[in-house]
Amino acid sequence: MVLLNNTGGLKYHLRAFWHRKRWRPFCEFVEIWLNDWVKDLDLNKRQTLVLIGPNAGYTLSQSFISQFRNIIVIEPDPLAYAMFEARFHCGARLVRQDYFSLSDNPPNPEKLRGLFLAFPNSVFLFCNVLGQLPVILREKKGVNVEDYMRRLAKVLHEEIKHHCMASYHDRYSRNLKKPNEFIDHLTGELFTDVKDKKEFPWRLTRLEEHQIEFVRS
Repeated sequence: MVLLNNTGGLKYHLRAFWHRKRWRPFCEFVEIWLNDWVKDLDLNKRQTLVLIGPNAGYTLSQSFISQFRNIIVIEPDPLAYAMFEARFHCGARLVRQDYFSLSDNPPNPEKLRGLFLAFPNSVFLFCNVLGQLPVILREKKGVNVEDYMRRLAKVLHEEIKHHCMASYHDRYSRNLKKPNEFIDHLTGELFTDVKDKKEFPWRLTRLEEHQIEFVRS
């Protein structure tokens, strides 16, 4: 169920509430990075922003959201969408389409192309969702997660040439009690040709830290 899964749902909402002070440095970094990105956009490209997997928008800021006339939220969790709208009051349109094909057997990353066809002339922001895909897929039997991510990288490599796109996503994560043991989120090859990259740590809890990669076209 969406409301109970490990990458979002009620657990994530509770985590965001209890660790909001700990998340503040990361959220401030995201705000600065996104606002710098928007400054370089043509005014005509600030009409429609498509947010992919923003959950309730805990890592997003009002200053960023308010720079776009239309907001489209690609999000499977209706509770997250309701909380997003309560936070930003931007009249966002909810779309629950599974563009990552996660519910298919086998999942097909080629279906992500449908996202860009559905919203032409839009700005696309992947909100820390790409690094969660391997976590979700590893829970499904018979799925070659590495192959899925390689094919996804090909799709993103081709689509970023034609669209205004940005993403922040997990590179790896670790338990600080075992700092030398890393969980690879298989995102290292997703944007190999993008030059505008940065990294910043996100301390999710007292013991859990994720290294986040930021890329934008």
